[in-house]
Amino acid sequence: MVKSSKILTAKKRKLTELQAMNTKIERMKTLSMPIPLTFKKQYAMTILDLERTNKELCFYLKKIQSYSLQVASDGKLKSLRPDVLTQKYQIESKQLIEKLQAKFKVSEKMRELITNLMCLLVHLRGFRDCEISSYEFQSLLKALSTIRDTIHPDNHDSFQNNVEIHIRHIMTCVSHLGNVGAFAESTTTMSTLNLYNNNNNNNTQSSHQNDMNKTEIN
Repeated sequence: MVKSSKILTAKKRKLTELQAMNTKIERMKTLSMPIPLTFKKQYAMTILDLERTNKELCFYLKKIQSYSLQVASDGKLKSLRPDVLTQKYQIESKQLIEKLQAKFKVSEKMRELITNLMCLLVHLRGFRDCEISSYEFQSLLKALSTIRDTIHPDNHDSFQNNVEIHIRHIMTCVSHLGNVGAFAESTTTMSTLNLYNNNNNNNTQSSHQNDMNKTEIN
């Protein structure tokens, strides 16, 4: 951790130097001045140093990540791993759907889609009830990707505009505002969107009906 911090400091310094050199090059080009050979060599060396710094930083960051996963697998953080979270939320979603399936008769493919959509809601409830980690985000992104891969390509735009964009908005709010602020912000946004949708409901009703008819998996 200390080593990576030092490398980041060095990288910041090199980027500042590179920015100053770029400014100098722009000035010389504007004045139609030739770029000295020594300056070109210095610029090339700076680029190579920066590339070497990036490789070294990547090496240490991978070691840190590997160590973090090892700690997570040994302690209570194991329950926060993306694959564990995904499995947990999928099981909970299936249990909820099974309680309701007696009231609704749908095909197996449609039930799978409903379960995956329910999984998104369970993920969001997890955002509300616990401290958010990068594992939660990874698990939610995986859930979004799973749904996108299973629905008909004609419905991708509908899914993105009506579901994914709101999920990503909540994720952004959680990152910047924390749990409580994120859901307060999301509620305001959703209220505005609902008002807009209600005003345009008559014009879009038939379009939404066509989308629903094509939601089954190919």
